[in-house]
Amino acid sequence: VDSVNETLNELLDKPKPILMCFNKMDNLNKEALQAIINENRKNEHDFVFISAIRKLKIEEFKQKIFHIVEKQHFSRFPFTTTLIN
Repeated sequence: VDSVNETLNELLDKPKPILMCFNKMDNLNKEALQAIINENRKNEHDFVFISAIRKLKIEEFKQKIFHIVEKQHFSRFPFTTTLIN
């Protein structure tokens, strides 16, 4: 993850919002899941755990994506209104 962040920082002029999505959460025990959560809290990026097969946390993932896109839209087009409300 650190090498990806370094590469993105080198390529992009200004930082873009990042949402880290961890799939297969249903394959982790509670201790492993908590360890990954604790490690990623050190990052400045938002993150979400999902299980695509079991459809766990998919709505949370979609909501986080929506809020990122919505924020980007209104920062670029501050005088428009959204049709997605």
